[in-house]
Amino acid sequence: MSLVSFDKKFKETLPIWIILMLFAGFGFGLWKPHTAQSLKSWIFPVSFVMIYMMCIPLRIDAIADVFKRPKELLIALGMSLIIAPLIMWPLGAVFLKGETLLLAGILLAVLVPPGGLTAFWAGVMGADVSLALMVEMSALLLSIIWIPLGMQVMEGAKVTIHLMFLLEKIAILIVAPLIMGALTHWALVSIKKNLRGHINLKPVFSIISGISALIIVFIALALKAKVILKDPMLIVMPAIVALLYYTITFVFTGWFAIKPLKIRFDKAVPIIYATGTKNLSIAMAVAVTVFGPEALLGIVGCAIFQMPIAALYYKYLLRFKPNYSST
Repeated sequence: MSLVSFDKKFKETLPIWIILMLFAGFGFGLWKPHTAQSLKSWIFPVSFVMIYMMCIPLRIDAIADVFKRPKELLIALGMSLIIAPLIMWPLGAVFLKGETLLLAGILLAVLVPPGGLTAFWAGVMGADVSLALMVEMSALLLSIIWIPLGMQVMEGAKVTIHLMFLLEKIAILIVAPLIMGALTHWALVSIKKNLRGHINLKPVFSIISGISALIIVFIALALKAKVILKDPMLIVMPAIVALLYYTITFVFTGWFAIKPLKIRFDKAVPIIYATGTKNLSIAMAVAVTVFGPEALLGIVGCAIFQMPIAALYYKYLLRFKPNYSST
């Protein structure tokens, strides 16, 4: 099996791997509680590696293409960064009432920018991949300010948020990997040109980033195993919120793009998937380093349901492809 095939299969089965890590981390935390506590020091470096690997394939220079189609880009950013959190906020407030850290985590899951799945689904459905990439890059840059601002507005009254501390962590977890990723990307492109050969390391970076995310899930569950044993709803309730959120978000975004906005199919797909699928790796990293392992439990449900519901909606959406506006 090639690395590209393995990476594709790994992404498709990621929810299963996350569930396995949940059980493995939970079991390890109950079996070796003292050893599990020592794993806490690994959270930050693993989070950094995870995001750094994710940033290497990004083309920073592609941000210049943003101005070529501002209408679709602004719609996608508005839906992804504003509408998505507004859908999640009341759901979290109702189902996670009194669980401030779980709510902080699940809000982070929708405040973060869309991830590579936006371009992935655009490619699968023959839609505008370049628009998807522009949305991903633009939202990533905006998230440096948008994440702390959104958390301050939606959670500031319920959980103490040290704004400068949050900004510092985001600078370390997003800005630094983004700069290092751009430099690494430039170096690899230069090496590829000198060798005059084909070097496709993108699947390697994706796989390492995904494995790092699984390690973080494992550590978080190991750290909170005893707490979860006493209160299993710490896992169940965020999962219910995530299931409701993704169902509502995909249905609403699809309807909004088809009916009121009358957007062409190839442009609508990136908008729908930029709203419905987020970069949960960034959410996990910020949650666990700023708020702690309990906040990460709020994201676990999203990590379990995001890919399956996106896949189900893909099959549904293709049925309506011929009916999309062609204007």
